[in-house]
Amino acid sequence: MFGKLLKYEMKAISRTMLPIYLLTLVSSVFAGASIGYSSNNASSFLPATGLTAYTILVGLTFGVCLFVNILRFRDDLFGKKAYSTLTLPVSLPSHIFAKLLASTIWMFFSSVIFITSIIILTIAAGKFNPAFIIENPQKIIDQFTRLSSKDLAMAAGIILTSFISSMMHIYASIAVGYQFHQHPLLASIIAYIVTGVISIAFINFSVDDLAMFMLVSRSIEAVIFFGICYGIMRFHMNLE
Repeated sequence: MFGKLLKYEMKAISRTMLPIYLLTLVSSVFAGASIGYSSNNASSFLPATGLTAYTILVGLTFGVCLFVNILRFRDDLFGKKAYSTLTLPVSLPSHIFAKLLASTIWMFFSSVIFITSIIILTIAAGKFNPAFIIENPQKIIDQFTRLSSKDLAMAAGIILTSFISSMMHIYASIAVGYQFHQHPLLASIIAYIVTGVISIAFINFSVDDLAMFMLVSRSIEAVIFFGICYGIMRFHMNLE
């Protein structure tokens, strides 16, 4: 059932994200081509317009991805769809994890689209030099192997746990805020700020191994926020 939940979540979000991804890639072609054109002409209007449109769409790629995932969590679990969603024969953790995994996957897709768009823009602008890669493969490899596999794994772990912790922070804040019948959105924002301040105070001291501390602290935060979210949904929600 978890697989069906995740599949439904991915499909629902794709209706919004795929057109934005397409527009971002198309805008990167236009931005790159306009830069290449301006290098042979005096006009600066085209590159400025192209880069502005591209920058806006890149911002939308990440902003809309985050907003849509938050909105779906709120509407499906605390809004008008909550009754139909939570009466399904699925455990509460499965609902939460499906939302969390979907948001993580789509944010990863957004990052891939961003990197791809940068490459496309560079190629379209005529700034990409494939001969350099062919003639200097060892230099390229050396650039990617400066960090050890342990460092790369640590960096990936910190990024992943930080994102998961941030999403669970938002989820927990929504869960707290929607316990208030008057102005639940405002209550959610206040809950987010208060828990954020507490979280900052919790990690605001020096340690020897900062990377490991960040990894562990973000993991602990994610577990705590999950506990808050699950506890409220388990014991303080009335679907009648």
